[in-house]
Amino acid sequence: MDETIAARIFQKLCLAYGKKFRGQFLDEAEEREYKYELERELADLSVDDVKRAFNTLPEYHPSFPPTLYEFRKLCLKRPTEVYKAEETEAVAPSPEQAKRLKQITKKKLGIPSRDWARNILKLSKKGEYKTQYGIDLAKAALREPE
Repeated sequence: MDETIAARIFQKLCLAYGKKFRGQFLDEAEEREYKYELERELADLSVDDVKRAFNTLPEYHPSFPPTLYEFRKLCLKRPTEVYKAEETEAVAPSPEQAKRLKQITKKKLGIPSRDWARNILKLSKKGEYKTQYGIDLAKAALREPE
């Protein structure tokens, strides 16, 4: 990856996140250092990898810019990994599975089953939990009587 591409990535991150991104740098010297590190970290990646990372930013980093290493990780994700959770069909657990899940939760985690379910739903509302199957399990657990 050449210096021009690193500069374009930097500019796109500035446009996407504004002061939240640019405010991380005290002066132009720090910006140059970031661009240099960006160039080094992304040297082995293709333009398609970088485009894929930018396409996933609204989902994985909607409010705050990713760190350099988080951005690299997004570049390395393959489409099947990025969208796998969205493509799976939601299946509600059977009553036996829900009952067993309660037992396992109480034994292994030592917390009431409804607390883990509430935590998953709270995280999903914040966008921090994306696995549809886990969300469905949490909803099913909250529907079941204690």
